[in-house]
Amino acid sequence: MSHSRKIDELGDLLSAKGWTVEKEPRTARFKPDLLVSDGKTDYVVELKTSPEGRPDRVIALLAQAILQAEAYAKDLPDSRPLALVWTRSATRSLIDKVDEFHSAFGKRAAIGILTDDGMRHFVDEKLTSLNHDPSDELDIRPGNVKVRGTSNLFSDLNQWLLKVLLAPEIPNGLLAAPRETYRTVSQLARAAAVSPMTASRFVNALRQEGFLDRGRTLRLVRRQELSRRWKAQYTSLTPEAPARFLLPGSLESRLGRLFGEHEASIGLFDAAARLNIGHVEGVPMYLYVRDFEAALRWKALVLDERSSQPALILKQAPAPESLFRGRERKNGMFVSDVLQIWLDAASHPSRGAEQSNYLESTVLKDVVGANA
Repeated sequence: MSHSRKIDELGDLLSAKGWTVEKEPRTARFKPDLLVSDGKTDYVVELKTSPEGRPDRVIALLAQAILQAEAYAKDLPDSRPLALVWTRSATRSLIDKVDEFHSAFGKRAAIGILTDDGMRHFVDEKLTSLNHDPSDELDIRPGNVKVRGTSNLFSDLNQWLLKVLLAPEIPNGLLAAPRETYRTVSQLARAAAVSPMTASRFVNALRQEGFLDRGRTLRLVRRQELSRRWKAQYTSLTPEAPARFLLPGSLESRLGRLFGEHEASIGLFDAAARLNIGHVEGVPMYLYVRDFEAALRWKALVLDERSSQPALILKQAPAPESLFRGRERKNGMFVSDVLQIWLDAASHPSRGAEQSNYLESTVLKDVVGANA
């Protein structure tokens, strides 16, 4: 976190708002970071940077910045001290503590907190117009005019983002996803490794449909309706083909070699068994692949359409990004995550609804089930 770069970014921000900006002005004794003016009030600025958003660290830097800005202002009698801290991210708790500190000890100076994800929190009546919270950027209520570019709520990457939002409520080992709480679109985009535009469109779609809480964090609501519609996306079947292995050996060793060469994941009932959440037995193994046409040419497998009990069934992943990003690894085998199993099983003709309902009544009860 380069201090000089942050000074430049702050200067660019204020210039874009119509402020005049002088970098490193000289006073009789000091060289402040900036001298800025909105045409009515001049502010002499001291900016500190912190890689961590810990309240003790941020408030200590803020106190130091206040003392320095006040000293600068004595050399520039017509200016007001402005003490700022730029950090990576800021929680609501941090902002509350900063406000309390300013109210108790720092009223002589204007203060502000800025973050890498675009949040700006200034405490000064003349600076509040600069305040910005990225979580409010997409404040779209159900029924309002649709936003241009809003994407399908259940597109491939959007399903992955749904998994990321639900992950903190799912036990470890059942879904490979970050387990955090997100206040802003940019935080969600970074954690999920998607573009900010993808995350923005996803949050837009959630808010338009009424599936996002109105609070300070990105939290899903109306879960039962959301889960009903999500499962409905899986009623159309993707291509599949029965297959068997050409090479001898145990199933585990042959699968291990296959996973070393190709992108695939065990799915449905066998995946559930390997995650210890199984309920249905006696169904052939399903092997989900990213590219079904390419999988038909894998040298280790051959189509086996005449067998009533094929070794496995190759199947096109309905949402490859969501499936392969969320899959777990168990004993060297890649297996679908619990949400993917729940979705895929819902429309499967061989007791699939039974497996899906079992997950809704057990491990997913508080996530997408009756208690959600």
